Amino acid sequence: MQEVKKYPLSMRLMHWGLGIIILVMLFVGLYMVNLPVDNPFKWELYNLHKSFGVIVFVLAIIRLGIRAASQIPPLPKEISTLESKLSILFTVLLYLSMFIMPLSGYISSTAGGFGVKFFSLDMPNFFSEKNFDLSRIAITVHIYVAYFMIAVLCLHLSAPIKHLFIDKINIFKRML
Repeated sequence: MQEVKKYPLSMRLMHWGLGIIILVMLFVGLYMVNLPVDNPFKWELYNLHKSFGVIVFVLAIIRLGIRAASQIPPLPKEISTLESKLSILFTVLLYLSMFIMPLSGYISSTAGGFGVKFFSLDMPNFFSEKNFDLSRIAITVHIYVAYFMIAVLCLHLSAPIKHLFIDKINIFKRML
């Protein structure tokens, strides 16, 4: 079998598309929580944030399916074993975050009685009554995973830059 040098187009499109959506979601999330409660724009942002959270969750499922069905290009031989293992670890952590973030947000909103609309469409509420304890736990998870995801994304973004400028290995071409 011929060695694959690039990720399949479907994975590259999902990588960049979902990556951009997630970065925007993280920045919007940090911005909207600091807006005053009486600012109506805050609640418009919350509704958009929830809608795009649903999109992220669905795209993450599709992305995982595409990844499972795709041939993944190996890392260049010059990449150390430690860096190779870290690459796998960060990939797993990013995938977990892509599922935990929207799920914890969804649980927090629905358990807290706020509901989730996908733009104007009401999404199912899996709780027959409000559960503020569960809502608080879920929003705490949502917040901590958001900061964790920012840290992991910074490492994810810095690794290929390090490889390009320090190691002189152009790993970007696998995902372009």
